[in-house]
Amino acid sequence: MISDSTQPRVAEKDLLDILWNELSSVRMAIWLLSISAVAILVGTLVEQNQPFPKYVATYGPTLSHIMQTIGVFDLYHTWWFELLMAFISINLILSNFNRAEKILKKYYDVPVRIDPGYFESAVGRMEAKVPGTLEEAALKLENAFLRLSYRIRLASDGLFRYYYVDKGRVAIWGSFIAHIGLLLLFVGVIYGHFPGQSFERSVALLEGGSYYIPESHFSFRLRQFDAEWDANRRPLLYRSTLAVLDDNGKEFTQPIEVNHPLVHRGVKIYQATYGPGRILGHYVDGAGKSHPFSVEYSEDRMMFFPIKLGGGKQWVGVLRHFVPDFAVAPNGEVGSLSKEPVNPACYLMAVTRIDKMPPDPKSIKPVGWLTKSHPGALNDVKFYLDRVSLFSGFQLRRDPGVPIIYLSFIIILIGVGMTFYIHHKVIRALVRETPEGVQLSLVGVRRDKEQEYEKDFSFIKDRVS
Repeated sequence: MISDSTQPRVAEKDLLDILWNELSSVRMAIWLLSISAVAILVGTLVEQNQPFPKYVATYGPTLSHIMQTIGVFDLYHTWWFELLMAFISINLILSNFNRAEKILKKYYDVPVRIDPGYFESAVGRMEAKVPGTLEEAALKLENAFLRLSYRIRLASDGLFRYYYVDKGRVAIWGSFIAHIGLLLLFVGVIYGHFPGQSFERSVALLEGGSYYIPESHFSFRLRQFDAEWDANRRPLLYRSTLAVLDDNGKEFTQPIEVNHPLVHRGVKIYQATYGPGRILGHYVDGAGKSHPFSVEYSEDRMMFFPIKLGGGKQWVGVLRHFVPDFAVAPNGEVGSLSKEPVNPACYLMAVTRIDKMPPDPKSIKPVGWLTKSHPGALNDVKFYLDRVSLFSGFQLRRDPGVPIIYLSFIIILIGVGMTFYIHHKVIRALVRETPEGVQLSLVGVRRDKEQEYEKDFSFIKDRVS
C-alpha cells in the first residue's frame, strides 16, 4: 500500500525533473536561438506590414497566401513568434537558477581545511620560513591579507592553520547578471508586443484637424504648420504646433520638428512629412462681390468647387494639373522647379453649363494657370489663388517595452564589465609548525582565467618575514 501510494509522486517528480532539465539545457537554448535567428532574418528580408497586392506582385499569389497564413508579413506580432520568445525567456530563467546554484556551491560552499598534501604538489606555490611562534606567524599573515583587501576564512587543526582568502568575488556573478539582462531584453520585447500595448501608425492632418489615440486616452490637434525653404528650394525647417488634450482635461501646446518628437503618455509623435492638403482661393463676380472657395487637394483626380454668379446662375470650377513650384520655360512649356510647394499653381477650367451631364465640351472653358501673383479671368469673373494649405504627416509610435529593453542593455553591460574587468583572485594558505620552524605555504588558485599572484606573494612574504 505504501509503495502504491508513493509511486505516482515519484513519477511526477521524475517528469518535472525531465522538463526542468530539457527546458534549461544548452541544447534547448541553441535550438530556440537558431529558430529565432532564422525568423528575424526572414522578418528583415521581407518588408513588413505592406499592402497585400504589393506582396502578390513580388512573390506571386500562391506563395503570398502561404506567407500571409503563417504571418510572415507581420512576423513580430504572430502568436508563434511570441511563443518562441516566451520559451527563450523560460530557458533563460531556468538556466539562471541552475547557474546561481552552481555558483553558490562552487564559490561559497568551499571547504577551508584541505589535505596538506595539496600544498606539496600545487603549481605556482610559494613557501617561506616565518620567524616566531605559530600564532605570531598567523597574525602577520592575516594582517597582510587584510592590507591586500582579501576576505579571510580560517580553519585551525592543532599545529595547522588553513586559510581560504579571496577578493573580487563579485566577478563570478558577471555572467549571471548578463543573462538576467538578456532575460529582461526578451521580457521587454514580449511585453511590447502584447495586444493593445504597442502600435505604430501614420496620421496626416490639416490645420485645425485633430486625432484621438484611444490606447493612451488623449488627442492632439494641429494648430499651425510652418515650412521654410532656402534659395535652392531645400527645406530649412518644417514644424507643427500641436495642442494636446487629455481625457482628464489637461491641455498643453508644443511644437515638434524632425528629430524632436512630442512624447506624452508613452506615445512618441514624430514630424514625418508634409505636402499640399487644401487649395484656398477666391473669385470676384461681375458685380464685384468676392466669394472664397476651398478644395481638398487630390493627386489623382480633378478638384471641383461651385461658382455662384448671382441670379441663380452657377458654374463649376475644375482645378487640375497641380504644380508645386511653378515655372514657364522659354518655349512656353509649364514645369516645376522642385518638388517643394514653394510657388504652387493650378490649372483652372470652368463648366459654364451644368444643366446636363456630362457637360457639353463647348461649355468647358479654360481659365488658365492660377498662381499667387497671377490671377485668371473668364468673361467678367476673376479667379485668385490665395494659398495652398499644407498637411502635416506624423508617425505615432508606442512601445512600453522600450524602457525595459534599455534597462536590459545596462544590466548586460554591467555583467560583461564585471566578468572582464574584475578579477576573482583566490589564495589558499597553510601555516604549520615543523622541526625547522614555522612554515608558510601559499597557492594561487586560478579560476575563470589565469591570474598573476607574484606581486601579492612578494608583499605577503615581506610582511610575514
